[in-house]
Amino acid sequence: MTGWSKLCCFAVLLPGVVFAQFPATRLDGVFPPGGLPGTTVEVVISGTDLDDVDQLLFSQEGFQVARKLAEVTPFDEGPQPVLNTFLVTIPGVPAGNYEVRCQGKY
Repeated sequence: MTGWSKLCCFAVLLPGVVFAQFPATRLDGVFPPGGLPGTTVEVVISGTDLDDVDQLLFSQEGFQVARKLAEVTPFDEGPQPVLNTFLVTIPGVPAGNYEVRCQGKY
């Protein structure tokens, strides 16, 4: 055996050695699935590992996205974002299918 293969076998045989990886964000759904050009639509996303998603990215330029903020209560230090909810302003684009992706912690 070469020195490298001895090292590999040794690492595999060590008890308690664990390999980990970060979760991957997966966007499964967007509701509502569309809207009229020139309007602002409240969009709720669903999926797995959507921790701290703060941005939606569209395949077409011109979409404006803002996080929906909850009303301030006496216990908040300021406006708090509503979980997985965005306000999307649809530009004057032709009717069609456009891709959307989310960006967050993962």
